Amino acid sequence: MNVLLYHWDVEKIAEDFLNSPVCEHIDISVVWGIGKNRVSSSPMTYRRESRTIHYLPERIVLFHKNFPDIEIEDFVLLMLIHEIGHHLHWEAEEDELLKINHENEHNENREWKRFHEIGAWNYGRVIVPTRLQEDFDRLNVFNLKRY
Repeated sequence: MNVLLYHWDVEKIAEDFLNSPVCEHIDISVVWGIGKNRVSSSPMTYRRESRTIHYLPERIVLFHKNFPDIEIEDFVLLMLIHEIGHHLHWEAEEDELLKINHENEHNENREWKRFHEIGAWNYGRVIVPTRLQEDFDRLNVFNLKRY
């Protein structure tokens, strides 16, 4: 079965969630595209310097093929929450993350990336709707296998 996902679908899911009470303290933007002069193979990425989550619907659909049992709308929400987790992680531990990032800026340190992904998972999990927590954990376990 082919899944269609348009940028306005992602924007609606993001807008609805970011306007919910659980996100009242979160001030970030969600933007279609990866950003000027950026290269990314990820379906969604958080940019700390602009407090923005960038996304590409076609990459979300490709990644979703690993989780065909999750409805595409829920999958988008889970990915969004993971990226919000990156934002929350930076807000909570910015000084420590900057120090670690500086220490690892000249190499592709898998431990650093894994640490950052686990932080996003832990901080994001706090705002995951109860009905999606198991799927959120599955998504993050799958994601962590890359590190």
